[in-house]
Amino acid sequence: MRHGAGSFRSIGRFPLSPWILLLAIALLFCLSGCSTPLYLAKLGWGQARILLHSRPNETILGDPTVEESIKEKIRLVIEAKTYGEREIGLAKTSSYTRFYQVEGPALLYVVSASRRDRLEPYQWWFPITGKVTTKGFFRHKDAIRESQKLKNKGLDFFIQGAQAYSTLGWLRDPIFSTMLHHDPDTVVNVVIHELTHATVFFKDQLDFNEQIANFVGGQGAVDFTGAKYGPGSPFQERAIGFLEDGVLFSRFMKSVYERLNELYSRPVSLAVKLREREIIFRQVKKEFQVLKRQLRTEFYLGFEKVKLNNATVLAFGRYIADIEQIQRVYERLGRDLGRTVTFFTGIKKAGIKDPQGYVVRWLEERESGLSMSLGQGLPAGWS
Repeated sequence: MRHGAGSFRSIGRFPLSPWILLLAIALLFCLSGCSTPLYLAKLGWGQARILLHSRPNETILGDPTVEESIKEKIRLVIEAKTYGEREIGLAKTSSYTRFYQVEGPALLYVVSASRRDRLEPYQWWFPITGKVTTKGFFRHKDAIRESQKLKNKGLDFFIQGAQAYSTLGWLRDPIFSTMLHHDPDTVVNVVIHELTHATVFFKDQLDFNEQIANFVGGQGAVDFTGAKYGPGSPFQERAIGFLEDGVLFSRFMKSVYERLNELYSRPVSLAVKLREREIIFRQVKKEFQVLKRQLRTEFYLGFEKVKLNNATVLAFGRYIADIEQIQRVYERLGRDLGRTVTFFTGIKKAGIKDPQGYVVRWLEERESGLSMSLGQGLPAGWS
């Protein structure tokens, strides 16, 4: 997911649970006096509005008043979806058969938060989904209101604008107009990313899910653009640049995590930690000026435009942290994206409780010359 302000765009990366069911739950608990049912009801109403006002692709493509550039992007989404299903083995869903015109610059506004003296994301709890570290709103003013509540609790917060999301295959996600405001390589990346969420999704593993989808979407875009526009085409070069930039930015963010964690582990007062973290933040901003000269694309440039706090650091790192780990799995599986997706769906089907830990162990054993297969030879505590 490209998140945040400026060029760091939230195009997807906020998978949501079945909206109609959420609305039903909200209505069941509407007399409880709790704010959660009202929030869920707003989400349900927003999703219902999208379902009601989306139009079939055929209608849009046959409408002479719709710009041809929009029609071309819709055709591209359909082509990318078919490619993902046939060539990568992504789940076949009824998504992207309709189109929805988004009003405003973002489809959804996502709020996240963190303690000020620790890189520890704030968590919300909801029926079905359980604990989550992001909370989405269809209206910007609702996101601001939620952020004020977090601020009053003494927490850092961050608001991101999302241009697409996935209901994990439960509902017929439309093509959102905000998905089409990008070059073809990015549009394809978004489609494959979201279809990956609908194919493999681990409960309570938000960061891991995003890392998988981010890599599959990125590599899928490289493969697709190479096949459609030719190897070395400008669109494929941008897709390759996105993956390479993700690795560079991931390493950069890991160094930021390490410095902040070292500071927060010191036995000093909160005031001292808050003062010294500002020194680190200023250093990080200067270091990013050096890093950005190495970046091939604009996807992470928004980092220099946001005010850093623990919530923004976690948000920027969430979707690319350990992306090299997913890439190593891909390399070990013969650079076959379909096999890579099957590998992760296999972990899901096996019911492994710690999927990310399993991947670490799997890589360690493969890279040390040993062999480890799903459901066989798993060490105690790893299945």
